[in-house]
Amino acid sequence: MTAYSKIAMALRERILTGEWEGGERLPTEKNLCEQFHTSRITVRHALKILEVEKLVQRRQGSGTFVNANPVRKVPLVNTDFFGSIETHAPELVRRVESSCTVVASTDVAEVLHLLPSECVLEAVRVDTLRGESVATDRVYLVERFTHNLNESDLAEVDFLSRWEKAQHIELDYCSQSIEAVRSEKSVAGLLGVRTGTPVLKETNIVYLSGGSPAGLFTTFYRSDVFRFESTVDFKARHRIARLA
Repeated sequence: MTAYSKIAMALRERILTGEWEGGERLPTEKNLCEQFHTSRITVRHALKILEVEKLVQRRQGSGTFVNANPVRKVPLVNTDFFGSIETHAPELVRRVESSCTVVASTDVAEVLHLLPSECVLEAVRVDTLRGESVATDRVYLVERFTHNLNESDLAEVDFLSRWEKAQHIELDYCSQSIEAVRSEKSVAGLLGVRTGTPVLKETNIVYLSGGSPAGLFTTFYRSDVFRFESTVDFKARHRIARLA
C-alpha cells in the first residue's frame, strides 16, 4: 500500500466514525505532514483521494473541510477495478465461495465460443470491506486457460494479472456492459441485502491478444458502496474517425 493510500485510509476512518463532523475543517497540510512524517505532495495526494470520494471539499485559501453528511462511495474509474481499489479501498479482501470445473451452459458456451461439450472453470467470489460484503461475481474461464490456477489465484484482487502470469497468456481487451438491476435471492444472500435490492451489474468478456474470448465475469456491486466513473477522450474519437 502506498504512503498516500495509508494516510487517506487513516483520514477516511476519522471522517466515517464521526471524529470529524460535517463542515469541520481538517488539520492544515503542514500539520498533517508533521503528524504522518511525510511530504506535502503525499498529503495532497491523500486529500485528493478523499475529495474524489466526496468525503471532503477543498477550498482554495481556506483549507479542507468535511462534507455535510459524508457518505463514502468507492469510485471505479475507467473500468480499472484493481487501480480503483488500490487507491480508494486498499483494505478490500476477496474470498472464493466455490470453484469447480463444469460443462459450459448453452449461454456461457455461446459467449466464450465453445462447443457444447467443452468445460469451464466456474467460480463464485465475494469482496468484503471492513468485514462487510460489498460485491460478488460469478466467473467462467475457458478450461484450457486454467490448469495452473489455484484458489489463492482466484482470490487475488488483481486477478487478471495473476491469471496472465500463471497461464502465460496475454489478455488484450474486454467488452463491458453496466446496468442497474434488482438482486436475485442468491446474489442478495451473498451481499447480505434483501432480495430485490437495487445493485449495479457489470458484465465483462475478456479476450486474448488473438481475439478469442477467454473469460466471462458477471459482477454485482452494492450501489450504496460503489459508483462508476469514466473519462471520455474526445481526441481519441477524432483520431479513430480520421482513420475510418
